Amino acid sequence: MYSSFIIPNLAILEKFAKQLVYILQNLPPRDYACVICLDGDIGVGKTTLTQMIAQNLGITETVQSPTFVIKKIYPIANNKFSNLIHIDAYRLDDLNTNLDTLEFKKDFANKENLIIIEWPSIIVDSIPDTALTIILKHKKEGRLVILPSEISLPSKNTPIHME
Repeated sequence: MYSSFIIPNLAILEKFAKQLVYILQNLPPRDYACVICLDGDIGVGKTTLTQMIAQNLGITETVQSPTFVIKKIYPIANNKFSNLIHIDAYRLDDLNTNLDTLEFKKDFANKENLIIIEWPSIIVDSIPDTALTIILKHKKEGRLVILPSEISLPSKNTPIHME
C-alpha cells in the first residue's frame, strides 16, 4: 500500500524532509540499519531531498551526490542514528565493482546507520528486504512523491504536518 502527493516547490520539499526525519527517528527500534531507497529519474530531486534530510539531522557538512565515490558517510551527533550513509549506485552499472569492497553488508547490519540509496534498482539484489522505497516522479505541478505504507505522514495534530 502506497500513498502519494505532489511537492510543488522546494519549501514544501523542505517540510517533507523535516517530516521524514521525524518519522524515521520514531520508527520502532531495529537490529539493522534504516535503509531508504530514493527511486526516480535524473533531476527529480533525489540528491536535493537527501541534502535536506541531512540538514534536518544536524549535518552541517555540504552533502553532494557521491556519484564518483559511490558512498559517503556523514557522522550525526545526538541522534537516534550515528551515521548518514549516502550511496549513489548510478555508476555501479558501468563499473566492474565487487560490492563486498564497498562494505554495504556491514553498513546494512549496523542499526545506528541511516542509509539513503539513489538508483537502488542497480544494486537491488544487495539491498535488504527491509528497505523502504520512496519514488519521485516529474509532474507538471512539481514532483510526485510515492511513499510506502511504513512511512505515513503525521496528521495535523502532530507538531509537523503538511499545509
